[in-house]
Amino acid sequence: MTTNVAQAWTTFWAEQGPGSRCLARASEELLQPLDTHWHELASGLLPATEVLDLACGAGAVGRELLEGQPDLHVTGIDIALIPPSQDHRIELVPWTPMESLPFGEGSFDAAVSQFGYEYGQTAEAASEVARVLAPGAPISLLLHHSDSPLVEGMRLHKRALEGLCSREVRETFIAGNASVFGEQIARLKRQCPGDPIIDQAAYGLQIHIRQEACRRPDIWKAVDDALRPERIMLDALNLSCVGHDDVSYWTGPLSEAFDLAPPTVVEMRSGEPIAWLIEGTRRPTASH
Repeated sequence: MTTNVAQAWTTFWAEQGPGSRCLARASEELLQPLDTHWHELASGLLPATEVLDLACGAGAVGRELLEGQPDLHVTGIDIALIPPSQDHRIELVPWTPMESLPFGEGSFDAAVSQFGYEYGQTAEAASEVARVLAPGAPISLLLHHSDSPLVEGMRLHKRALEGLCSREVRETFIAGNASVFGEQIARLKRQCPGDPIIDQAAYGLQIHIRQEACRRPDIWKAVDDALRPERIMLDALNLSCVGHDDVSYWTGPLSEAFDLAPPTVVEMRSGEPIAWLIEGTRRPTASH
């Protein structure tokens, strides 16, 4: 994961704070199958199990695991600066790429990830996870499914941001052409109905477009800079999502050190896909 992406996620978590979850806008219908998965997984783990949470964010998965088994200890790592945990059973370690884990061999009894592992470098991440897991340790990874409503919503949001930050809109704003700018915003709202960024940012820009000409470039830059971290994150998301033919991109490297079950799909009650589920156990004779 690049430095720009790490900085973008750092900005995101700074705005969220402890106890938040990256999927805060997701519906209960989408969240419930994910949370149920972690509750069920945790209920099958022994007390005092040491769990490694990859790309943990603010520790949402750890909190769900503790709902299913309160006597676990979860260590979460993330490439970004993340808020500290408020629960002594969860330790969150910032600035830590999954391709270079600061733990000894066999330090953990299980590894998990929700919408994080897919952002890593597959071969390096698989090798490092294998190194720090004890023989026989289970892994359970939820990866973005390219056909999920969550991903589709993020793609629509990405399209809205790209439209708002386009050169055409920027030039109209800096020129101070309020009527054309209003037409461009109206068109974006039709193309991306209900997107909060279009409403919020456009409202402010429509007020400031009547400022003195010398101030408008700085105003635009301030808005563009504020939106850049989210655009970087959405670009990374778009690259990380997979369809049915591409899951081997992750299972291939993992299969060198893990005995894997066939990938399955976690679905909503409606049958729509949410995530790929990759599970397996650390092979005792694995090399890394």
